[in-house]
Amino acid sequence: DDGMSEMHRSGLLSSREIQFIQSGRSIIVRSKSVPWGQFFRSVPYLSCICIHFCSDWGYLLILCYLPSYWRNVYQVSDSQMAFFSVLPCIGIPIVSILGATFADWLLSRKVSLLAVRKGMSALGLWA
Repeated sequence: DDGMSEMHRSGLLSSREIQFIQSGRSIIVRSKSVPWGQFFRSVPYLSCICIHFCSDWGYLLILCYLPSYWRNVYQVSDSQMAFFSVLPCIGIPIVSILGATFADWLLSRKVSLLAVRKGMSALGLWA
């Protein structure tokens, strides 16, 4: 305990404070290692992975096929298509921030967390 005796000699800690610190050392219980296997196989974690995958899949489909959709269905020129292709990249962050702000506002009005989650999920699927 060179560190404790050094602190005592420096005058930063009193004998009583050192006793208090040392008496608490025996109470410390070594924690078990993190159960990573259980964590990665847990249903909440796997559902988050599934949701993230599906969200990214939809987003990438929009980014990849939007230009050809506009060209084939609406006969949009390449110069106009550049404008339309960037709209999702601009709109998604804006709508995400507005949605998060709205969800926080609902929570501040004492709407239950479950109701906010369900409502925001419904809005996201509907939009």
